[in-house]
Amino acid sequence: MIDIAFTPTVADLTAAQRLAGLSSFFRRSAWKEWLSVAMVGIAVAGFVSYLRADKWTAFLPVFQREAFFCITLFVGLFALVPVGMYICAPLLARRALHTRKTLAEHYTMQLDEQGMRVQAQSSSADIKWSGFTGWSENAQTLLLYRSARMYQFIPKRALTTPADIDRLRGWLIAAGLPRIAPLR
Repeated sequence: MIDIAFTPTVADLTAAQRLAGLSSFFRRSAWKEWLSVAMVGIAVAGFVSYLRADKWTAFLPVFQREAFFCITLFVGLFALVPVGMYICAPLLARRALHTRKTLAEHYTMQLDEQGMRVQAQSSSADIKWSGFTGWSENAQTLLLYRSARMYQFIPKRALTTPADIDRLRGWLIAAGLPRIAPLR
């Protein structure tokens, strides 16, 4: 059994939100979201290309100019989503801590091979590992997913030794939970 206790900080929530955003790109269902972004990107690029003045690309033939502009706008739209999530994560974390009082409570967790028990001032829960759909981690945090967008985070600073982290990983793997976004 691993006993941990922590009070979430802005740094904890920022790390969790950044990891959740990164992990969402590696989920099997993410292709639908990327396809919708691609369709909007192509439509916007085509529309803006139709309306804009050609002064800054006058040196290119017309087809190359249109292709250059569409590709640049399309790549820019794709880059905007993850970069925006990464930059806005601290602001969103700070706001979440101030507006959701239960998030700022002190948490105690007991983890074992069956699952986890979470206790806070206003709530408690017993969750078996089979109640999660996957997990992800980076150097600062470990996320346990209840669904594609809902997760329980455990700051690694709350786990006292590397052996605790290894035991927790072993329990998650033994429970058959898939690891999402194997980036460190």
